[in-house]
Amino acid sequence: MNKLDALGATVTKVAQTQPGAIIMITAGKASTAFIREFLKTGQRPQFFGVSVLTAKALLADLGADAHGIVIAQVVPSPHRTSYGISKEFLVAAQKAESNDITYNSLEGYLTAKVFVEALRRAGKDLSRDKLITSLESMSNYDLGGFVIDYSGGKRAGTHFVDLSIISKTGQFLH
Repeated sequence: MNKLDALGATVTKVAQTQPGAIIMITAGKASTAFIREFLKTGQRPQFFGVSVLTAKALLADLGADAHGIVIAQVVPSPHRTSYGISKEFLVAAQKAESNDITYNSLEGYLTAKVFVEALRRAGKDLSRDKLITSLESMSNYDLGGFVIDYSGGKRAGTHFVDLSIISKTGQFLH
């Protein structure tokens, strides 16, 4: 028996409280399995998830039941062109002939940009210590409206959070 098979008891306990909202700090199949099981109770609370949940995966597993799920995103919308980084990302994706215009792909793009900048700052003869020092030199490093700051020993470079909602068409509302 795998852990997902044991969801019934958990769903029953949670459903007894008749929650207006459920915040899920889960990823992948655990999230969609829980939602699917919970919806069988006939209740429809507001589901909230973290950025590792993707609209694509939720739609693939839940179909129309994914509508209305709110996801906390750690990067701006790749379609919100009021952010310079989103504009830059869209141009790069178009140039690469990529249709992967998602929060996750923008997060990867930002991560790559930060890593390349850290390598540039580290200079020749790269070492672990030089890379750490170069990351720690990133104080309010602006990537086009999205600011990274690892100064002062911070290990989280940003505290950005935005909420997106899966629409009836399976797209994120921004």
